Amino acid sequence: MTIPFDEWAEYNASRAVRDLRPLSARLLELAGPGEGRTAVDIGCGAGVEVAAMLAAGWRVHAVDGDATVAAHLAPLAERHPGVLEFRHVEFGAVEELPPAGLVHSSYALPYAEPDVFARLWAVIRAALEPGGWFGAHLFGVNDAGRAEGEVATYLTRAEALGLLDGWEVVQFEEEDAVGPSFVGPRHWHVFHVIARRPG
Repeated sequence: MTIPFDEWAEYNASRAVRDLRPLSARLLELAGPGEGRTAVDIGCGAGVEVAAMLAAGWRVHAVDGDATVAAHLAPLAERHPGVLEFRHVEFGAVEELPPAGLVHSSYALPYAEPDVFARLWAVIRAALEPGGWFGAHLFGVNDAGRAEGEVATYLTRAEALGLLDGWEVVQFEEEDAVGPSFVGPRHWHVFHVIARRPG
């Protein structure tokens, strides 16, 4: 079962005023001031993390398959002229990303089906500059979405760590428990990851 984009539009609209997620906040703290460097946000949604990146001085290249995201990001683009680029594109059509000192994806990356995920992961690794930071939430094999037939990429712990081969793993926390979600309680199996490519 693939989640249709109208459901993503509803989700993104409902989360437009949420707090910055803890992993995203820690990633930005570790990466330090942007000072004009480029950050990539994959599956940027309503732009909560984009706003934080811009406030920290990053130039932001944001990607999302939901066309309604453009309206959420428009006020940010007006407040930060010339430093925010949004691409409305599905993950399967992302063939390249700009060289970046920071690549971030908050619960979005796993929703790429496995073949798309593998190609997109290769693009991410190619884009992350030496010394650059990566942060994301990746789904584990016990996640409820797998049992419910959601089309996504579900990884074992070893597979998730294998994605980070050659990088410094700064945070790798595993969550395997029931917790809140947009539609109510669900069983989450998530790896909360922060890593850095050696400089």
